Amino acid sequence: MSVATTTDPQTSVRPLRRETFEALVEQGHFAGERVELLEGVLVQMPPMSDRHARAITLLTKWLVRGLGDDVEVGPQVPLAASAFSEPEPDISVTRVRTVGSGHPQTAELAIEVTPSTHPTDLEIKPVIYAAAGIPQYWVIDLAADRAVVHSDPGDDGYAQIAAVHAPATLMFRGVSIDLAELLRR
Repeated sequence: MSVATTTDPQTSVRPLRRETFEALVEQGHFAGERVELLEGVLVQMPPMSDRHARAITLLTKWLVRGLGDDVEVGPQVPLAASAFSEPEPDISVTRVRTVGSGHPQTAELAIEVTPSTHPTDLEIKPVIYAAAGIPQYWVIDLAADRAVVHSDPGDDGYAQIAAVHAPATLMFRGVSIDLAELLRR
């Protein structure tokens, strides 16, 4: 696990555990804030642009229509990825859960949409998602007009990483994702 550090060698940082974070959320401590827990650190999520929201809406629509009832397509549903991480991918595809079963611990697919080539989505989250056993992780990089597709997860990240540019089509369980339409300005 990697956590935030300080430049002062006398100061140590205590990482926040997921169970503590969830209890604080239940008590309303982060009401109105967009935060997620990554590697024991609370990270503020930036406001969502119109293009970012449109990409999430399209991905949700295409995946819900194409995947059927044996999975859940969750826009911004927290994943209980580890004892110190509870990211909220823009889209996750998980097994169907029962009410009261808590946040899913893994997914078949996690997708982050980023308005700028963001190190959190390209460096920190791949390690978290791979360690959680998520077979595919996509970063829809709106600034670079590309998708970065991660596959073959391991303890330290994904073994396969490929940048994909329009007019390519991304595929997941038989569902085609039109990258040109998704990235349209």
